[in-house]
Amino acid sequence: MFCGEDEFQCPGDDFGFPRCLPFMYLCDSIVDCVDGFDEQNCSTIELTSPCEYSVKEGETESIKVCLTVTKVARSLIHRVFPIEVTPFGSAKNETDYTFYNETIVFNGSYSEGDSECVVVTVIAHTDGIVEGIEMISVSVGQLVNPVYVFVIDYDYLKVGFVNASYSVSESSGVVEIAVTAFPDSSGNVPSIGIPFGLRITSGDGTAVAGEDYQDVLATVYFRPDHTPSAVIRVSITDDSLSEGEERFTVQLKSYDLPIVLANTVTEIVIEDDDEMRCPDLENPADGSVVYDGLVVGSQATYSCDDGYRLVGGSTRTCESDGTWSGESPLCSQSVVVCTVELVGEIEVEINSATYSFSGVGSDITGFVCKLDGVTLPDCSGTLTGLSPGQHWLRIVPVGCSVNSGVTFCFEV
Repeated sequence: MFCGEDEFQCPGDDFGFPRCLPFMYLCDSIVDCVDGFDEQNCSTIELTSPCEYSVKEGETESIKVCLTVTKVARSLIHRVFPIEVTPFGSAKNETDYTFYNETIVFNGSYSEGDSECVVVTVIAHTDGIVEGIEMISVSVGQLVNPVYVFVIDYDYLKVGFVNASYSVSESSGVVEIAVTAFPDSSGNVPSIGIPFGLRITSGDGTAVAGEDYQDVLATVYFRPDHTPSAVIRVSITDDSLSEGEERFTVQLKSYDLPIVLANTVTEIVIEDDDEMRCPDLENPADGSVVYDGLVVGSQATYSCDDGYRLVGGSTRTCESDGTWSGESPLCSQSVVVCTVELVGEIEVEINSATYSFSGVGSDITGFVCKLDGVTLPDCSGTLTGLSPGQHWLRIVPVGCSVNSGVTFCFEV
């Protein structure tokens, strides 16, 4: 029977079978095992070092490892505690770190609270590989509560969207967005030593989630030793509405230390391939409108019922933005509004054929009459301006006095 380096062999128990015991259980200098399992009832010790250390790649860290006596039963005579190192994850001995093994030796009599300490050295190597945070544990013999040493990697990997924007037709139904790792200054894309995740989210612009596209909320994971590359698929809603161009964004986030994000936002442009159409037009009061279609370039023509005249443009065109040019005209009973701008006390005298203004202590500042879109000249003093067939719709009493504008109407 062979025992380990940190064990000793007892000649045999009461049944004649040999057994191995850790040296840490040896309470005296005699390997006789005559006291059987009483060999384990020695003084108790605990690992009392700090719980965690960290060391950056390319640097060296000194770690103090201490054992403290917490219970004294017998003398601690030449008890040796080996310091062991266990790597976790992608950490590799001599590749990522070098650890100089030591032992802690108790030899003599100790009281509760006494400690034995050693200082061990951890060298973290720069390897040019993106590995994130690697971890090794430092333990002493078979004691629990190891010391953890974190090796911090500064070989950052840059990951992001391939393009700053994407264009997609509404009828395509989906847009594919590429995520990849970018090369360093030497043109090399480093591999990764740890898995990591990227958070993908979307944000509304003129396009609205649930109406124009399906909201994005996902995490993409990348495995170690693979070049990060992924395609995010976003569903686009194909509707029958003529909405023109709409936009939304997709964002990239990472919560992993060794990952640097580049091009974290990409804009998605949805190109509406539904034919642009203008809305239906309503007939004006006392008139009608006819048009040869609702697509871009269509013409609409307005007309009025008998006894009414059109005020405004008679035609409108469907524009490329889905709106009709100009404004809807009106149908009027041929009533034209004329406005007189007066200053001071002015006497006004009107008859069926002429109208005149005579100032009393003030001058007439102007007269404007719009008939069929034509502005008559401003005038002062007396003006006769009715054409044959025109007459005043209502008479303003002679001798009225005004201090501001006065409005008169006549019928054609």
